[in-house]
Amino acid sequence: MRELKIPFTFYDFFGYFLPGLVMMMIIIVLLSPSHDINGLEPVAKTIQNIKLFPGLCIVLLCYAIGHLLSSISSWLLEKQLLGKRMPHKVPENRLFPSESKEDPLFSEELTDKFKLIAEKEFEIKIDQIEGKHRSEVFWLCNTVVVNECPNIYSRVFVFLSFYGFARTMSFIFGVSALAFVGRLLLELFDTPSFWEWSSLGLAIVCGILCCVFFYEYIRFLKYHRQEIFYGFYNYAVGKSTVDVNDEETTSG
Repeated sequence: MRELKIPFTFYDFFGYFLPGLVMMMIIIVLLSPSHDINGLEPVAKTIQNIKLFPGLCIVLLCYAIGHLLSSISSWLLEKQLLGKRMPHKVPENRLFPSESKEDPLFSEELTDKFKLIAEKEFEIKIDQIEGKHRSEVFWLCNTVVVNECPNIYSRVFVFLSFYGFARTMSFIFGVSALAFVGRLLLELFDTPSFWEWSSLGLAIVCGILCCVFFYEYIRFLKYHRQEIFYGFYNYAVGKSTVDVNDEETTSG
């Protein structure tokens, strides 16, 4: 097993801090009266006059909230929505064409070769694995890449960071869109005015951002899975070549 070296990256902090900060700002806007144009002015003054220790506490709070939101979005979007409601969108479920409603992840030739290599490497029969469990092949490949291909996994980690960030932001803006719609409905029962409809505008903006980040989440998720499969394939092919050369050297 080779030593895995993954340096501390920009995402390790800001990938959690920024979602937490965005969530806090949305909550402030949500709780501010929509008719009060200067509702955020006290907040702006507070930020300008903030001291070092309180500022550090706010940063740590945003970071912690970001971690919490990441966990919730992982369970809700990745496990519940994609895993159970949209399994055909999960890249590892598209590895074998017969199990997918969409186009296969790879060409037919590469899929057949990958299948033979995976069966040899893991000593399994993929055809005997039920369709809903075939995604386990991905996690076997992921383990090999993590343990044997640290350079490849360092690149894979970038895609992991991007799709995790996009997933969290999609969740934040989706929940925010629903919250602003709820605020609009409550305000309409009170004294509707032009400013009350700002909630509708904010809901639309959040809804659009939710869709944009969800698209990016799916895109980077696909890149992440493909990179794992490519990395495993190259490793397994290279390993087979070395084994054949060793056998020829021994017999010679």
